Amino acid sequence: MFSSRVSISIVFCLALACGPAFAEPGNEAPDASNAVSAAASAAAKDGLVESGTAETIPPGTTITMQNWQRYKQYMPDGMAALFEGKYFWKMPADVSMEVGPTVTHPLPPSYPAATEKYSGQVKIIELPNGGLNLAGYQGGIPFPTPDEPHKGWKALANLWFRYVPHVAVDTYGQGCYVDSYHDINCGAGVLVFRQLSFNTDPGVPATIPG
Repeated sequence: MFSSRVSISIVFCLALACGPAFAEPGNEAPDASNAVSAAASAAAKDGLVESGTAETIPPGTTITMQNWQRYKQYMPDGMAALFEGKYFWKMPADVSMEVGPTVTHPLPPSYPAATEKYSGQVKIIELPNGGLNLAGYQGGIPFPTPDEPHKGWKALANLWFRYVPHVAVDTYGQGCYVDSYHDINCGAGVLVFRQLSFNTDPGVPATIPG
């Protein structure tokens, strides 16, 4: 689907996903209102705030080696392992990670328009060897509301065909490698990704000629 220069970059992402409300251990609430109050108190003590029915990390919060375990539930397993420090790669002792505000970048109108126009004709083909294939896809989200059968595969297809600009350029692509002797070699380059099929950007052919 894509042609590109090859490089490896390591990206660490702190997902500010909503987590369940919680109360202090041993504080059993006699009713729902007390339970909510206890959860709010515990959240405030840990530097968290409630948003609707779940907790979030306030923008401006600084995560360090001293307080990272308060926010462990919001971290991918790999990031938590880096903070824990039990592997060769680890966070530096003076790490300081400031949490920024959530930024929503809306999809270009042509992508949801393609979803509305074409998603009804997308089908899953069951192959004789037990594999699956996609038929009828022309652009947009293939399965806006994934359901059975093959609900999980449909969700995967939505991820694979997520919106990507026709041309995307990363001017700061870098990565490091370490061998069994702990020698480290780092490289940097410019990454250029070009989508060759199923384009929805205005003025770009759906399939690039040739």
